[in-house]
Amino acid sequence: MLVGRSHECDNPGWVRRLACCSDPAFDVSVSSGEIDAEVRRRLRSGNPLYQIHADLIRALQQDLVITQMHCDVCAVTAADVERTGACALDARQIALSTSSIEGIFDSIRLVARALGVEKRGELDVVAM
Repeated sequence: MLVGRSHECDNPGWVRRLACCSDPAFDVSVSSGEIDAEVRRRLRSGNPLYQIHADLIRALQQDLVITQMHCDVCAVTAADVERTGACALDARQIALSTSSIEGIFDSIRLVARALGVEKRGELDVVAM
């Protein structure tokens, strides 16, 4: 059961009804040049790019948190979540990274394995 999402997760439309567990840590309504400059400044200074709503995540009583490790700028990473202490001690965390169709299939398998439904994950991959 999915209980939360990042601020960037909006597809399919029904996920927008889930609790939003992150936000950009700065104004993203400015020009792309200003965003780029702010991202570079934050990366140099070690300031976060994302605000993680740790209290909300803990309140959701999740047992699995899915992040990404493909890009430190594009979306919330495992390090972003860990930095806040948002995960309960017994919550597992997996980080997905892919740059190919096969990588997407591997990520589906990884999530299925983490959820204890490996056969379902493999059936989903085969069906694609």
